[in-house]
Amino acid sequence: MALESSIITANSVASGFIFAAITILLTLHPALSQTPVQITLFILTVMLYTFQLIVVRCIYGIQSCVKFAPKIPAGDIRWFSTYVIIQYINWALLPLSIVLMFFLWNLLYLALATGLVAASGAIFFYFTTVKPYTELLKKQPWYPSEHR
Repeated sequence: MALESSIITANSVASGFIFAAITILLTLHPALSQTPVQITLFILTVMLYTFQLIVVRCIYGIQSCVKFAPKIPAGDIRWFSTYVIIQYINWALLPLSIVLMFFLWNLLYLALATGLVAASGAIFFYFTTVKPYTELLKKQPWYPSEHR
């Protein structure tokens, strides 16, 4: 678990730097419509999405390491489910914010390309992480039977 935590920390810091680099490049570069600038922005965005994917994957890995947990009270499951939904919304909004930033700077093709990368990353993440983790979670003896 310490390794997973270290990976999360390193990738979170890298994500912050990449997001800052994208923002600085968008706000300070005089010619955003040049091809090299757009290629740079695209590569930075793909790097950000990759770091994000690794962070969330490690979070799921740490969560699946918990083998002995107390039974969750029925009232807490509702709040836990609400928290998970909020977490999913927040993880989905970060890639969308990058796409919207590109739209604001009138970089339509770049916004479309990064939107497609974000969508394919979300689909990949669902099938490789969320779905297997959810199936594993449902098999746990402490998981309420009404939510299976």
